[in-house]
Amino acid sequence: MSYYTDFRWSSTLVKMKLQLLLHQQPTLPSTPEAISPEQTFFFILMNASAQQAGLVAVAG
Repeated sequence: MSYYTDFRWSSTLVKMKLQLLLHQQPTLPSTPEAISPEQTFFFILMNASAQQAGLVAVAG
């Protein structure tokens, strides 16, 4: 995925990405005191997954 590319992820894909991130980074925190980009991304995915929502990003 390119930094300059738009994307639209379904709720199913969000859950898959969350599982992949948890597999690759098993020591991610469980509190929203995110510092690293990975931790921030983790909380975005967790919130979307909890709401059974997808994600949309528009590069500008």
